[in-house]
Amino acid sequence: MMPEIPMPKKLSADLRRKIDRIEKMTNVEEVLAAIAEGLTMTVAGILLAATGMRRLQELGAEIDGIYPNLGLVSDIIRPIAHGQLLGGLVIKYFRPGLLELFRRLTIPDQERLLEDKSLKLMTGKGDDHKLVHPSELDNEQLRQLIDFKKGKFRTEVEQIRYLEKKNGALPLQLREQPEIDIDHKRRGIVVSLWFQSSQGKARVEKFIPVDDMASYVAKITAAHVRR
Repeated sequence: MMPEIPMPKKLSADLRRKIDRIEKMTNVEEVLAAIAEGLTMTVAGILLAATGMRRLQELGAEIDGIYPNLGLVSDIIRPIAHGQLLGGLVIKYFRPGLLELFRRLTIPDQERLLEDKSLKLMTGKGDDHKLVHPSELDNEQLRQLIDFKKGKFRTEVEQIRYLEKKNGALPLQLREQPEIDIDHKRRGIVVSLWFQSSQGKARVEKFIPVDDMASYVAKITAAHVRR
């Protein structure tokens, strides 16, 4: 069974009706017509086209014969139809090569790029950083923010290491022992790490909730029991 197409959290009633209609189609020509209607550069159009692609496969249509006729469109729509890419990213980041890289991210991480919330981008000068809205990120900033080889967002420390390596500077060195503070309000601990680089001193904090700590302790205990 094919994975579900990732949908926006809010769908208009009209778009939902159109998607439901395509999902119930049994005639290949009718589905192809629905795809053609949906191939507009809007999130709604892309979702309709992706739903049509998915329905074609469910009907057992000769996909290999259909996709080549759609050219570049198939490369965009196919990963959406297969549940690997959010349609909104096509609209926001329609740049050569980027969409293929975004497919390596989990859907929750893809959603972070569509949220109206600024992301922390380290500058490489100690713990200095700037907040950048996802819509304003250029290709190089995206590569700093995201480790596309591992398919995940970089942590602040990983961003700094990335910049150090890119600039040919000395790698980060742990300057002091970690500092651990109890955060009663959030019910957990805050681990602070100080690093020294050629750009200066950097402090990076990581909050660990009490539930996660309990999980770590259980794993360590289980490992010792096995021994």
